Amino acid sequence: MMIKNFAPKPVFSFVMVGALASLMSTADSQLLALSTMFTCDLFGKKIKYSKLISILLTIFALIFVIFGYDAKAGIMGTS
Repeated sequence: MMIKNFAPKPVFSFVMVGALASLMSTADSQLLALSTMFTCDLFGKKIKYSKLISILLTIFALIFVIFGYDAKAGIMGTS
């Protein structure tokens, strides 16, 4: 990454924290939208299943994180 090579470490850290925060915010918004779509489309007016669907989608996302984590790559490939 160019910023890692040319910027001081505090600036690089600040940029990476901002990028990670935006990534987490986007992922959170997508999970919320996905759980809402599944709940409304599949179950219609039966909203009592919304908590179950949200929990299942969260577990599904955690499984992706666990299997997608690569310690050698670091956060967003910075290592």
